[in-house]
Order: sequence, then C-alpha cells, then structure tokens
Amino acid sequence: MKKFLLSVVGIIILTSCTEVENGYKGVVYKPYSGGLDPSIVYPEGVDIGVSWLWNDMITYDCRQHTTDIKASLLDVNNMSVGITASVFHRVIPNKIGYLHLEKGQDYEQTYIKPVFEGALKNVIGKYTAQELVSSKRDAVEKEVKSILDQAFKVNYIQCDDIIIRDVNLPEAINKAITAKQVQEEQNLLAEKKKVEKENLAAAIIAEAKGNYEAAQYDAKTKDIMSQPKMLKLKELEIQEKAIERWNGEFGNNNVFSEVPVIRGLGGSN
Repeated sequence: MKKFLLSVVGIIILTSCTEVENGYKGVVYKPYSGGLDPSIVYPEGVDIGVSWLWNDMITYDCRQHTTDIKASLLDVNNMSVGITASVFHRVIPNKIGYLHLEKGQDYEQTYIKPVFEGALKNVIGKYTAQELVSSKRDAVEKEVKSILDQAFKVNYIQCDDIIIRDVNLPEAINKAITAKQVQEEQNLLAEKKKVEKENLAAAIIAEAKGNYEAAQYDAKTKDIMSQPKMLKLKELEIQEKAIERWNGEFGNNNVFSEVPVIRGLGGSN
C-alpha cells in the first residue's frame, strides 16, 4: 500500500511538471481560473506544481526567425517584377502574452508575411525594374525596413533586418538589356577597328612623308654637288690633301703629278 501511494505521488509530481526550453519564454493558460494573463511570462527552465495537471504552458521561441517571400510585384511602370526577399525578426520576450492573445502562435503566416509583402509592394512601386537591379536596391531595403520597424513594434515583434535576395526582370527588359550589351560590344569593336585603320593610315602617311623628304634632301644634295662652286671647293679640298702628302720635290712622280700647281709654293728666281 505504501509503495502504491508513493507511486501515485511520483506520477502526480511527474505529470505536474512543465518545462520551458532554452531560447523560449512561456505564458500560462488557465482554463479554470481566468484564462491567460499576458503580463506573466515564464523564463526557460522547469516549474513544478499541481496546477500543471490542468493548466497549459504556451511557449514562444525568442530567437531570431527568418520569413521568406517570393512574389511578383509591379514596378512604377506597371511591369511585373519577380522579387525574392527575407525579413529577420524576433518576438519581444516580455510581450509574448499579448502577441499570443492578438496574433497567435502562427503569427508568421497570418501577420508577418502579409505585412512584409505589402511593404515591398508599396516601395517597389516607386522604382523601375532596372533601378531595383542596380542602383536602388539598398534604398528599397532601408525603406521597407523602416515600414516594418513601425508596424512590428506595436505588435510585439522586433524587425532586425530585411534583404532583397533576387530580382527577376520582365522578359522584355531582359531582351532589351541583352540587345544593349550586344550593341555596346559591336560599338567597341567598330571603334577598335577605326583606331587601327587610323593608326595604319598615319603610319603610311609618315612613311610616305619621310620618303618624300629624303628624296628632296637627296635631290638638293645632288644639285648642290653639281654646281661650279661646289666643284671648285672639291678641287681645293683635293689640293689640300695633296699638299699634306707632298715630299718637297717637283716632277711627274710626286703628289702633284695630276694636281694643278698652286703658285707660290716652291718660290721662283
């Protein structure tokens, strides 16, 4: 009998325990004594009491959660743009009782997703699809986060950040971008060929100019060399070299045999 009573007591103790796991907070629903008091929040750990035989512990994960959205939204030109985005959020720990009463444990599906999508829709409708891909993505993220900060705060949720992960442009814009890229590549190729032709033409002109100037110089040189004064100068140059080699004797076998004798060199009687 004693063992039986101990067993019954043990069962009662085991069944009257409740646990709040790490990273969670809890609120108690009391079906027979007032329902849920949102102002009382239980920390993580184990709580023992006979009341847990009929009361329920409702727990919320207070760590950061991620909610993803993939939707087709309209840009400022009413063109459909595919958006993939994520919002990072967490419940405000001491407000989980109020969150439970107003939104319930499926608050991510019933509240966060539609509010997030609505904020994206409003902001993306201000920009073109091309801006969303290039220069305005950061601006969109900041504006959407600002909207969610205000909306979440009054509903016991904290918005940590939002990220636009991908933007899928309409097919018409993709084709236009591709055509533009092809045209730019063709323009670059044409410009390169133009520069090459200009450089080649400049080289040909420079060569022709050089040849022409060389021909002019050669012609002038020949013209000068054929003039009487130049011939006389050349004759004097030959005589000067002959004088330098002269041994002091006259006759047919000396250096002046083929050079006109310059008067006054040897003296006369």
